[in-house]
Amino acid sequence: MPIINPNKNFIQLPAKQYKVDTNIPIPADWLTELGILVADDILHLEDTQKLYPTDDDPIKREFTKKTEFFYRLNFHAGSIATYSLKTNLLESLQTLYSVLADPKTPFDQKYSLAVKIIEGVPHCTSGFHDRCNECIQGLIQPENLDEMLGVIRQNIVSSTASQITDDVHVYNCFFVIASQYYGVHPLNLRDVYQSTINDEMIKTKLGQAFSLTYTIFNTVNSLVDQLLNMMKLRGYHGKCDDDNGYTYENYSKFNSDYLKPFIGDIRDDQLFICKHKEEDDLVPVIVDINWREVKKALINKLRYEHYFIFAPEENELLDVIIEDRELLPAITPKSLALVPTLNECLHCLTLVSKCSLEKKVAWMLFAYLNNQSTKKRWAIWKIFNELEKIPDLGKDLQAHLKEYQLRNIIQFDIICSTYTFRYALQNLAPDQRTIVYEAVKDQLPNMIQSDQHFIEVLKHLTPDQCASICEAVKDRLPINIIRSMSDLRYVLEDLTPDQCTIVYEAVKDRLFDMIQSMVDFQRALKYLTPDQCTCVCKAVIVKLPNIIQDANVLHYVLQDLTPDQRTSVCEAMKDLLPNIMKNISDYPDLFYSHPLQQTYAQDFIEASQALSQIFDQCRIHPQDEKLIQYVAIQTATVMNVTTIERLKTLTQSIQEIAVIIQSQEVKSVQAYITSLQNPTQEQSALYLSRPASPEKIARSEAIQKALYDMPLTERIHCLSKDTSLTAIIGADQTAKLRQSF
Repeated sequence: MPIINPNKNFIQLPAKQYKVDTNIPIPADWLTELGILVADDILHLEDTQKLYPTDDDPIKREFTKKTEFFYRLNFHAGSIATYSLKTNLLESLQTLYSVLADPKTPFDQKYSLAVKIIEGVPHCTSGFHDRCNECIQGLIQPENLDEMLGVIRQNIVSSTASQITDDVHVYNCFFVIASQYYGVHPLNLRDVYQSTINDEMIKTKLGQAFSLTYTIFNTVNSLVDQLLNMMKLRGYHGKCDDDNGYTYENYSKFNSDYLKPFIGDIRDDQLFICKHKEEDDLVPVIVDINWREVKKALINKLRYEHYFIFAPEENELLDVIIEDRELLPAITPKSLALVPTLNECLHCLTLVSKCSLEKKVAWMLFAYLNNQSTKKRWAIWKIFNELEKIPDLGKDLQAHLKEYQLRNIIQFDIICSTYTFRYALQNLAPDQRTIVYEAVKDQLPNMIQSDQHFIEVLKHLTPDQCASICEAVKDRLPINIIRSMSDLRYVLEDLTPDQCTIVYEAVKDRLFDMIQSMVDFQRALKYLTPDQCTCVCKAVIVKLPNIIQDANVLHYVLQDLTPDQRTSVCEAMKDLLPNIMKNISDYPDLFYSHPLQQTYAQDFIEASQALSQIFDQCRIHPQDEKLIQYVAIQTATVMNVTTIERLKTLTQSIQEIAVIIQSQEVKSVQAYITSLQNPTQEQSALYLSRPASPEKIARSEAIQKALYDMPLTERIHCLSKDTSLTAIIGADQTAKLRQSF
C-alpha cells in the first residue's frame, strides 16, 4: 500500500493567527452583543420554558435556554469571572464577535460557530476556552497544499477524540499528543487538567485513525472538499445552468493562478469546462470547474512531490485509473495494494474516466472482490447497499456498481443464508430484486428452516414469487416453519396483504387443527381479508361455542380487527349471539366501540324500537341520540329477534337500565372534558350543570323511587357520589334530590 512520507505530511507548520477585520467596530459592551448575536440573531434560543423548575437553586430554577447561556457566558468571561487566563479568553471571544458581526461572513459559518459556542459554554472555563480556540483555528484559511493537509490532520484528530470522549480536557489531550506525532497544533497547551485516558491508548487510537483515513484517495477527496468550500467564498456556485456562464471578473478569482499553490501547474483550458452559445462562436463560455482534472492534478502533485511513496505496480495501476486508456492490464495482488480497503477502493473509483467508466468499474471490483474471503465479500455487499450515502461516487458510478453487484452474486457466493438474501434485496429496485431471486431461487427452499427464515425470504418478493416458495416448502410448512397460530401471526405481521393471501392459501386447510383457543382465533383473523375471515369462521364454526363462551371473549377477538373483519365475524356468529349475551353488563363492553353499518339498517330500527319499548315500560323516555348509538351499533344490528327478546328479559329493573344510561353518560362527559386542552373547573361545571332535559327529570324520579327503597347506609353512599349521580341526572336534579332527602 502507498507509504506516507512523514517528512512531507507530519511536519508541524508555523502557527498562524486569524486576521481580524479591523473595519468591524468593537462596542464597549461587545460581550453582551456577542451573546445577543448567538442567542437571538443566529440560534433564536427559547426564552419562556423553564429548564429546571424543581431545582433547589433559586437562580437555576429561572433558567431558560437563553438565560442559562448568558449566565454561563458571564460566569466564564464577565466582570465576575476569576479565570487565570481571562485576558486570553476575552481575546478569543472578541475575535469570534468580529466574525459573527461581519456581514460578509456566510450564515452557515456563523451558525456553525454559534453551535460550537453553545456546546462549549456548559463546560468549565478552561474547557470553554479550549472550544473557543478550536473555533478560531477552524477560521484560518489555508494558503497552500501543506496547510490544507494540516486541516485534514486536525479533522482526523477531532473526529477520533469526539468518538471516544465528550470531556473537553481529554479532547484537548488528543491534540497535545497528536502534535508530537502528526504535525497538528494543540488547542491549549496551558490546560492544567489531567486526561482520564492514558497517553498510550490515545496514541493507539490516533494511529488506527490515521492508518484508515489518511490514505491517498480519501485525502484527495478531502482536499477537493476544502477547495470547493474555499472557492465558494470567492464566488463559485457550481455549474451554471444559463448560457451566460461565469464572467471573467468572476472566474478569475478561482482560476489556475489561484489554485497553483494547492494543485500545482494546470492550464485554464484543463481547469474549466466550456461550451459555445452558438456553433460559430469563437469565444467559449465557462460553465463549471472540471473537478476530475483537479483530482488528477492533486494526485500527481502528491506522488511526484513524494507526499506518498508508491510501489512500481501501484504507480502503473494509478496511471490506468486516472488516464483514458481503453486497454486495461491485468491487476495483480501487488498493484491491488494501492486500495487496501473497500472505502479506499470506492474513493479511488471516483477518479475513473467517464468514457471507460463501466469497464473500469467491473475490472477494478472484480479484482478486488476476487482477492477477498467470503466473509469479506458479504461485508462489501452490505456497503454496496449503502452506495447512495457516498455522494463522491456520483449517480452514474453508483448505478454501474449496483449493476456489477447483481451480476456477480453467484460467482462470489454472496447469498448464503435467508438473512443475506433479505438484506441484499431491501435496497434494490423491483426489477433488480427479480434478478437476484432468479439467480438463487433454487437454493432458497433449503435455506428455510424456521418461521424467521420464511419471513426473510418472502419479505421483498412478489406474490407470484411467494407462491413459488410456498409450493416448494409446502411439505415442511407444518413441521418446522408454521407449526402454530403464533408462528402464523409472526409470519403474517411482517408481510404485505398480497403476501399474506399467498401464505393463507398455503395453510388454510390446517387452520381447523391449529385454532384451539380465543387467542388462536384472534391471531388467525387479524391479518386476513374479510372474505378470508368468513372462511375461517365457517371452517371452525363447530368449535366456536367452546372458543367464544361469553361477551368478554368476543370483545377480545373483535377489538383489533377492522370494521369489515368484525362484520364478517359477527355475521358468521349471529346465531350464537343469544347464548353469548348472558347479562346486562355484556352489552356496554361489547357494543360501545363498533360503528353502525348501513347494511343492517333494518335491524338497527328493530333494536331501537325494542329498546324504546323497554324504556316506556320503565317510565324513562331517552331521546339522547348518543344512547341510541351506544346500544344500537354494529354488533347490536346483527342481533336477530331472539337476541332482542333476550335484551328485554335482561332489562327488567330500573337499576339495570341505569347501568346502561350511567355508562353512556359518564363516557359522554369524559369525552367532552378530554376534548378540551386544559379544562378549567368552570368549563367542567358548565357542562355538568346544563339545563335538565325531560329525560334527566324522568331519570331523577326513577332514582328517587329507588332511593326510597334502599337502606339508609346505601342511600347515603349513593347520594355522596357527586360525579356518577350528576352524570346521570344533571347537577340541578342532583341538588334537588339531595334536598328532598
